[in-house]
Amino acid sequence: TPFDDVEIRHLTDKLDDVIDHLKEAADAFLIYQVGKPAPEMIEFTNILYDMVNIINESVLLLREKKNFDSIKEKIAKLHELESKADLLKRGFIEALVDKMLFVTMASTTLDNLINIHDFLFYKEIITLMEKCADACEDVGDVIGTIIQKNS
Repeated sequence: TPFDDVEIRHLTDKLDDVIDHLKEAADAFLIYQVGKPAPEMIEFTNILYDMVNIINESVLLLREKKNFDSIKEKIAKLHELESKADLLKRGFIEALVDKMLFVTMASTTLDNLINIHDFLFYKEIITLMEKCADACEDVGDVIGTIIQKNS
């Protein structure tokens, strides 16, 4: 392999972080017994799916230097998706706060409103999902460093 052991170890550690964060988010979803995921969670899942696929493609392309330019484009896409994930998380939490505050002020529970427990559960899950997006971006950074060192 054209890469040194340290580079490979760093990449595998970062890939392991992605898997760990995915598992944490999935576990939280089950532990908190969230019935139907919020649309934002489905959108976030699609972002993570795209990020993981980009990582997979990039790792496979690392075998040949002629693919490095293509990998750089994929890394740029990872950064775009991570930014999109950050915005989605922020917007989702803001919407949750709005729904929770209305319930508190109205002292009522309507189908489209949430209580404090649901707020905390959703916030925890989306935060774990965002950590996974950050970990995916970290993998992209490591791949970028490998390309830079081996160009």
